[in-house]
Amino acid sequence: VLRLNTIMNEIGAPVERYDSLISEIVLPQVDHFRKMYLQENRIRNLIVVDDYLSPILHRMRKQHRAEDFIPGKELELYVSQYAQKPVMTVAQELQVPLENIPLLRIAAALVTSVANRIGVESIWAPGVTLCDGLVYEYAEQKKWMDEKHDFEQDIVACAVGISKRYMGNHKRSETLQALALAIFDTTKKLHGLSARHRLLLQICAILHDCGKYISLSNMGECSYHIIMSTEMIGLSHREREMVANIVRFNHTPFETILDAPERYTDLSEEEYLVIAKLSAILRVANGLDRTHKQKFKEVHFRIQQEKLVIAIDSAADITVEKGMFERRALFFEEVFGILPVIRQKKERGVAE
Repeated sequence: VLRLNTIMNEIGAPVERYDSLISEIVLPQVDHFRKMYLQENRIRNLIVVDDYLSPILHRMRKQHRAEDFIPGKELELYVSQYAQKPVMTVAQELQVPLENIPLLRIAAALVTSVANRIGVESIWAPGVTLCDGLVYEYAEQKKWMDEKHDFEQDIVACAVGISKRYMGNHKRSETLQALALAIFDTTKKLHGLSARHRLLLQICAILHDCGKYISLSNMGECSYHIIMSTEMIGLSHREREMVANIVRFNHTPFETILDAPERYTDLSEEEYLVIAKLSAILRVANGLDRTHKQKFKEVHFRIQQEKLVIAIDSAADITVEKGMFERRALFFEEVFGILPVIRQKKERGVAE
């Protein structure tokens, strides 16, 4: 809204033309968004959260309607009745500060244009603003309120959506998640990482192959740039950079902070160590399913005599997995000080 307000001021647009001009600016981007992300999906409901329009729509709904949602066509009628009124009149009727009226009109034009273009049927305005979000976050950090919603699952769902967009292998992603998280849990005393780091590892497993959408020969670097260019609500910029590096090093040799300090300029030494640990775990998990065939019925991990024993229940031929596992195992040993070894349990006995 603020950016559009700046543009309107720069071009000297009269208030009565805000609707048409904002539509010209916004709709091409909405069309591109629909083509890239929505495709055949139909968006029937729109949630409006901002500092200008949402509180007014929320108040209108509370005063005049029993339902929670406002029909899409009704929004356009409601907005149009204030479009030609003087600024002072609008401010008095809506009980809005005079200086916020231009921003309110821009917000109304923006939401109306998007709603009409997408064809939403209902609009929900909860009435919350950015300030409400800051207060909620502060209260959550101070443990003043119980958190009922699992925001981490929102992050996971977002990662799954990104993987789907770049044609990731969903079945292998699930296998890789199970293997990587099992290794993480087994080696908890060695790495000392938190539940948040476990979530980052899960996201890495989901996005492990997103770069192949662009290049099969340069998957690591392409994966890095895809992740860094894609906003994931719930992850900070530094966390996203950690995920991007871990996925990159799943396909390319690990670069230390001494060999490539430019890779870690925005990260702390502690975050660098997290990248190394999670990279080692993800690479071992990836090596266990190198052929993408999910050959193992069951996989169990345990630490025994300074080794990470990987007990595999499978009668399948795992020659490829064993042959390509050594390099990944050596990096894991370099990071954690224990060597992963594969033990295959067959019907006729146990072979290492």
